[in-house]
Amino acid sequence: MPSKKNFTAVFCLLFGISPVLGMTLKNAIPYSAVIGWGFAVVFLLCAGITASKKTREEYKK
Repeated sequence: MPSKKNFTAVFCLLFGISPVLGMTLKNAIPYSAVIGWGFAVVFLLCAGITASKKTREEYKK
């Protein structure tokens, strides 16, 4: 039985975690808040891309 991977959900969770982690580490690592928000934007874009690919595949069936 093939496993169905839902990368959209994983990217959405990473989108939520990355700014929190960046803000948590802001006193320990310089510019970690900016890096965390940058990763959040990247993960949000990845979630949108994987969701749109999934939708296109469903329409092809």
